[in-house]
Amino acid sequence: MRFALHQLVLETTRRCNIRCKHCMRGESQNINLTKETVTQVLNYLEYN
Repeated sequence: MRFALHQLVLETTRRCNIRCKHCMRGESQNINLTKETVTQVLNYLEYN
């Protein structure tokens, strides 16, 4: 299935510790998006 992608947002980290009351993401986590993963996603989108 093909679809038109008009916008892409990548959350590069889950380390935010501001603790905004309105945030729906929950507690901060020790998780980062790696450069390799970003490259894989962009390559996939470019060639598919």
